Amino acid sequence: MLADYNPIEYLTKIQNLKYRTATLPIIIVVVSFGINMIFKVDIVKYCALLGLIFYVFVLMRYRIKKQIPPENSGTMILSPIHGKIFQIDANRIKIKKHILEAADFRCSSMENIEIEFLKSQLFRFENDCNVPGKLIGIIPHSVICIITIPENYEIEVTPNKKVEAGETILAKQISKKIQGQ
Repeated sequence: MLADYNPIEYLTKIQNLKYRTATLPIIIVVVSFGINMIFKVDIVKYCALLGLIFYVFVLMRYRIKKQIPPENSGTMILSPIHGKIFQIDANRIKIKKHILEAADFRCSSMENIEIEFLKSQLFRFENDCNVPGKLIGIIPHSVICIITIPENYEIEVTPNKKVEAGETILAKQISKKIQGQ
């Protein structure tokens, strides 16, 4: 069941992106140690330390959490990213993701929900999703996500609430009986 929400081919793509980005800090560490061993220049050790810190930073930016969404997620809108809700307008929820939060971007609903990202580099693996909570891309940087909630849904979250991608319920569909009244 976990493989339905975290496809192996997408996890492989994320690992490739992470290792490609981590090449520079690894080169910095290796070259710094090589220069230190040959020329005995102690200041180069600090370059190696900076390279190591940069490497850890890259690893943290590309991490994902393997979530399983709640039951009956077909009648709900789930959070597409990890972050914190900082504003709720009439039918729009704004979520801020910081750079060190998990990078996964997940399908939020079986319906076509309008999701907009401000100032982001998004690696999307799939455009149309039909499984709420499924990993469909990553966002390794800070981003503001704006989700437009349809009128037949009731918002379930409040500002300053921390949300998890593919797990936190943002809105639930209003039952047909209540809509008809």
